[in-house]
Amino acid sequence: MTELEQQHFEHFRQSYYDAYKKRYGKITPTAEIGITQAALDYIHLWRLQAEQITTGKLVSQARQHPGTGLRAWLQAAGLNEKDMMEPVKQEDEKSANRAALLTLSS
Repeated sequence: MTELEQQHFEHFRQSYYDAYKKRYGKITPTAEIGITQAALDYIHLWRLQAEQITTGKLVSQARQHPGTGLRAWLQAAGLNEKDMMEPVKQEDEKSANRAALLTLSS
């Protein structure tokens, strides 16, 4: 990556990492991987758009398009705009204790 791409990559990754931690409290390893992959797809999309602008050729491969992958990774991490607007569902302590006891007794 160029220095500028690295800066954009780090900004994208850190912004979504912070948003995830703010929304869910802590970040899971799976979410961290998804956010990093989304940041890589963001750089890929950025490169593709720059190429399309300079060459004047439109690249249209919907399934392999980096924007499609980017959206999928963010959706998997629960970081789509729609997800961010909905309040986080948190179980109360009594329900959590009851569920834990039920799994232990099974």
